[in-house]
Amino acid sequence: MDDERTKVIAVAAFFFIVGIGAAYMFFSTPSVNHEAIIAGVRIESDVPLAEVTSWRYIDLRDSKDRDILTCNFELSAISLHDRNGHSIIVQKSDSTGVYISRGSVLIEGDSPDNLLNACHAFACLRENVSCPDDLDLISSKSSEWKRINVLLDSELGVDAVSGYGDLLGALGYLQAQTAGPGDLNNDDVITRQEMEASMEENMLMIFPYTIENNSCTSQPFNSALQKINKTGEVFDCSELTPSIRLLKSDANRIAVEGDNIIVEGDDIHVHTGAILLRDIIAPEFISLLYGF
Repeated sequence: MDDERTKVIAVAAFFFIVGIGAAYMFFSTPSVNHEAIIAGVRIESDVPLAEVTSWRYIDLRDSKDRDILTCNFELSAISLHDRNGHSIIVQKSDSTGVYISRGSVLIEGDSPDNLLNACHAFACLRENVSCPDDLDLISSKSSEWKRINVLLDSELGVDAVSGYGDLLGALGYLQAQTAGPGDLNNDDVITRQEMEASMEENMLMIFPYTIENNSCTSQPFNSALQKINKTGEVFDCSELTPSIRLLKSDANRIAVEGDNIIVEGDDIHVHTGAILLRDIIAPEFISLLYGF
């Protein structure tokens, strides 16, 4: 009888311990063991941040909110889609940050700008790209441009060239924004002469080049407002400033160096950097392009 009783007690104790463990697993809040500040945004995670760089398969939640859509478009452009991938939830909130758990990511912002900064920060983490502490520095520089040179390393391949095309599209959008007519004499009438003078004074001019060694060769460029047909001229790349430089490198980074914005990496990471720049300098461009 004592043996039987001992067995019953042992079995009961076993299931009691298992029950406590299960309750802890289901009802306890995961602890935040890993934190970082990336691009000025706090990242909190209950998985090692190094693991997140492998999360290329994602499942995005649909939204009709333009700011959330901009983030979704950005992450979509640098990820692979899979309904069984890591769930990405982007939402407006009273706080700003990125919160990562084993199977999902929550991206929050307390304003449109902060929401997009949080989105950029997650992209920098996920893609293992070193990004500036203050991404607003890039957008503030872009608002001052009257002329921008866009330099593409000739050693980069198709992915980088695709990102380069996206970046030129965003710059073309900025060009159109700066070309608006102005009432220069404040008489409430905009004449043809004022339209032409306003465009000449304010419109952003865009000049693309390819890089080989330290020589930059001019390339054609056509937008609704600017056409460059004369090409093949060779310049010293160091003299072309301000500029955006897409460079092949072993380092993955986005950096601001004086009046130049540097995007470095292999094809995939330069593509990522170009997409980030697209959405930093003209966040409304991509949603308008797709009719939202």
